Amino acid sequence: MSNIIESEVVLEARGIKKSFATPHREKIHVIDDVDLILRSGESLSIRGESGAGKTTLLNLITMLEKPDKGEVFWEGKAISKKQNSYLAKYRGAFFGLVFQSHYLIPELSAIENVLMAARLIGPIGPVDKKRAKDLLIEVGLKHRINHLSTQLSGGEAQRVSIARALMNKPRVIVADEPTGNLDEKTGLEVMNLLLSLCGGVNTSLILVTHNPEFAEKTQRQGFLTLGKFEIR
Repeated sequence: MSNIIESEVVLEARGIKKSFATPHREKIHVIDDVDLILRSGESLSIRGESGAGKTTLLNLITMLEKPDKGEVFWEGKAISKKQNSYLAKYRGAFFGLVFQSHYLIPELSAIENVLMAARLIGPIGPVDKKRAKDLLIEVGLKHRINHLSTQLSGGEAQRVSIARALMNKPRVIVADEPTGNLDEKTGLEVMNLLLSLCGGVNTSLILVTHNPEFAEKTQRQGFLTLGKFEIR
């Protein structure tokens, strides 16, 4: 039995459903009775056609949206009925988020952008500043630490966003098309970096991607089709 199978479950969704009303008052079932389990240190990719509901699924498991039915568990805790203030603080420590766009604050330097993750959950100190600097060095930006985000290339900016996602030592990194705005070579570099960093600190990874080559780099591959999720 592998270490992944034996390791603890850090994230679970049970029977979650989400529908949205159309202008004609019809309901579109975007997520339909989805079960999902993610274990400590495990990497999982999710693929599906455009409009299949991949981003909605990520929003549900991170509680940026609440499911109509079903339950989501973070570290075994049922959290879908918790208040938003509780969820926001817990989310900031439990998840690291990486998006297709890097969403860096243009007026801030690279290290200040990384430190924003820590500011969201509490005051920062010298230990946080050292960690932010060390992370930027680890992602290959030793000479860009104090550069404004507007002075960075697309690949460099995405590296900053990966460092920011890792800042709070999260249990799970959620990456939604993190290479979608990058050229093929830079995208491959960023993807390999993300997988390497998560593996090095035993952080779980959920990766949404259209790229089958990137999806196959994860330990498990999932597919979302017409609201239904399956591992193939």
